[in-house]
Amino acid sequence: MRRILIGVSAILMSAALLAPPVSAAGADQLLQKISQLDQRVDQAKESGAISNRDASRLERQVDQIADLHISYERGGFTRSELRLLDQRIAKVGQQLATTTAADA
Repeated sequence: MRRILIGVSAILMSAALLAPPVSAAGADQLLQKISQLDQRVDQAKESGAISNRDASRLERQVDQIADLHISYERGGFTRSELRLLDQRIAKVGQQLATTTAADA
């Protein structure tokens, strides 16, 4: 039984490694979303809609997403990596909206 499980997991791992990378179009759209999110944080900071402390925190999160994008880009994006990036972008966007509403 254990050999069967090891064999199945080896097959699944090799299938994941052989999965073709996702097209650059999805990655480019995410890069554009990251850039827009960064601009929104800057605008909120400049307009005084959020505090400098909140802006710094959100800017760090956007930078981390951008770094993750670069890291994933090196090996070609998988669908799960693109989905993770998109989820993190949405989360920071929600935090920005919540912080902006709370400071208003």
